[in-house]
Amino acid sequence: MIVKKDILHTSTYEPNHLLFEPGSMAFDIETTGFSPKYATIYLIGMVYFDMSESELVHEQWFCEKAGDEYELLFKFNTQLKKYNRIYHFNGDQFDLPFIKGRMALYKMDCPSYTSYDLLKIVRPFKKTLELDNLKLKTLEKYFGYDRHDPFTGGDLIQVYEVYMDTKDSKLLQTLLLHNYEDLLGLVGVITHMPLFNLLKQMKEETLDINEIYGYDDDDVYVIQFPISDLVNQGFDLALYKLEIHHPLCTLRVPIRRDNLKYYFPNPKDYYYLTTEGYAVHKSVGKYVDPCHKVQATKENCYIHKEGHFLPAFKHLNLPLNYYYENYTDVQGYVCLDDLATEDDLVLYVRRLLTLL
Repeated sequence: MIVKKDILHTSTYEPNHLLFEPGSMAFDIETTGFSPKYATIYLIGMVYFDMSESELVHEQWFCEKAGDEYELLFKFNTQLKKYNRIYHFNGDQFDLPFIKGRMALYKMDCPSYTSYDLLKIVRPFKKTLELDNLKLKTLEKYFGYDRHDPFTGGDLIQVYEVYMDTKDSKLLQTLLLHNYEDLLGLVGVITHMPLFNLLKQMKEETLDINEIYGYDDDDVYVIQFPISDLVNQGFDLALYKLEIHHPLCTLRVPIRRDNLKYYFPNPKDYYYLTTEGYAVHKSVGKYVDPCHKVQATKENCYIHKEGHFLPAFKHLNLPLNYYYENYTDVQGYVCLDDLATEDDLVLYVRRLLTLL
């Protein structure tokens, strides 16, 4: 078995990188197929922080002959006992079941661990990040990481088979490079875990907003609140712009200055006043000349409101009136004047952030 080990420059990564936490490791495997019953693991790569040496270590174990897989799995089993907080990409679906399947064939028991699958963590924010797909290479490109390896794991199955016949050193370097760059990309994406943790809190309405203020800036309502997370990222979303620059989070929400309509529920209880152009309750409308009123319908059961409005959707369940240009509109608005208190503004922001 070939073992390659080198030291990564810790200055490349943020000082709070999650791999610096005790017992943490990132890993990736390469296999000769997609079923642990019929295929083997020929390469495992890892990145971990060696506390005793204060070094961020990159290590690869490569099977140069068929019988090496047992030693590879035995060593990885031992490693899992020391580094049991494991980061990976799609490992819950592929890597970990494959490893367990191969260990079971060798009568090995896999030790317990805590799993962090970056694919699952990133998936809810595919639209927010405007990603074409959820491949690791796509995420690397989004965060500005360049790589030289053009292959996929599937492409390299045949390369490994040729290597086993020829022991060509160039093919070995090709195999090692792919795994190496997958690992560096994975470690780079882990650097942005604070971003995804913050987005998760926003989406699930668990973010603690204990101070907030908003102000009108021309045609935009700017809302800001402090954050403790060391995150710097911006998003141009459908209803607003979100700028996260520690120590502030800023929403820039377009203001609509207009005359919009509030639609009453239960049109059967209203008359539409044909000369006035709005609806009134029948308790009031009964005093209006019959020639100036008709039974209201869902399309004309409204009153007008002139003011400054901010975008919202009905499903956000804000305890405010919603205003529309037309009855068939999906997106509505809330009146800026209705956000009268800090609690109102916090609730509005919380609900907007669930749209991430």
